[in-house]
Amino acid sequence: MPLTSKEREFLDAYVYEVTHGPPFGGPATTDLRGKGIYYTDLSWLLTAYQRELSAQGIPADGIHNPSPPPSPWQTLEEAKDRNQALKEELDSHAVELQATPPRT
Repeated sequence: MPLTSKEREFLDAYVYEVTHGPPFGGPATTDLRGKGIYYTDLSWLLTAYQRELSAQGIPADGIHNPSPPPSPWQTLEEAKDRNQALKEELDSHAVELQATPPRT
């Protein structure tokens, strides 16, 4: 279950805000705070973001966007549910990789 285009676009702005300049500041961060959603609530979403970009050879350091789209998650519960779904997907993928016999 890859990130949606709305998730990717929002995370581009959010990741930029939390990794450049004064940390944890900007419109995407403010949007999440207003919903009670914090960085630690997005751990697996951020992992998926980093993995997707890394697979494309793109550094996962975000994109400056002074007018980012609104958060794709309207509530903390929605963000946690999506975060958990991605955790389960990434965990199952790791188990599949471990079960695959090495090529000789």
